[in-house]
Amino acid sequence: MKQTQSGPTIAQKAKGQTFRRVRAAIVLVTSLVSTAIPATIGSTIVAALIAGTGAFTVLCVSGTQNIARADATAEPLEVLAARFAAMPGLSAHFREEKHLALLMAPLKSEGTLYFSPPGLLVRHVESPISSSVLIREGRLSIVSGRSKMNIDLETNPAVRVFVDSLRLVLAGDLPALRILYRVEMLAFDPADQGAWALSLKPLDPALEKVLKVIELRGSGNRLGELRVQEVNGDLSITQFSDVNSQRLFRAEELDSLFALPTS
Repeated sequence: MKQTQSGPTIAQKAKGQTFRRVRAAIVLVTSLVSTAIPATIGSTIVAALIAGTGAFTVLCVSGTQNIARADATAEPLEVLAARFAAMPGLSAHFREEKHLALLMAPLKSEGTLYFSPPGLLVRHVESPISSSVLIREGRLSIVSGRSKMNIDLETNPAVRVFVDSLRLVLAGDLPALRILYRVEMLAFDPADQGAWALSLKPLDPALEKVLKVIELRGSGNRLGELRVQEVNGDLSITQFSDVNSQRLFRAEELDSLFALPTS
């Protein structure tokens, strides 16, 4: 009697669909805090989301050779979170390199990042091709050339998890971070401008299959470098300079800087 092969079960289909959506979310966040070639951002995201289908990395600064090793206790984390929570705003220049397994040479870009607490965040890529990504009032908006996309984060929880990673760090929202990630201080100097190192590892088993670790390093409440390490070996390294962690945005700047190009 000939046996017929059964297709994937509903549970298996759902599992595969979750994995693809997680992967799409990482692509989105990589384009937010680092960069992707702007011409491909829109098509990559659209294809992934339609299919039902990246990751966060490490922040490093120079001069961290003498960082004191810290215990994985709540106290250093709370001190660091309080420093970020006290920021009136932040602006920084960034340079990013994406090391992809399929490419011989890294993809490079640079631009400017602005953050106004608690949740207004924008990244403007200026080179090699201009593009912008904005988070405002629960929406993620992307503009690259003539391509535009708006995503409701309330109805896309997988995307929101990654988008909220950087926002929650900059906002100093430690309780919310701990819901999403296993948060660990790798190093901490209690001095006001002391160096620190922070590690974020996803708690969700589905995310663990895609995202390996998010590590951040800096000094005081200043970012130095961001690394996004994926399970497949892809790595994004974003270095920050001209960091102003006491940036207070005027009303007109909130309208002009936290806006997407119209043409």
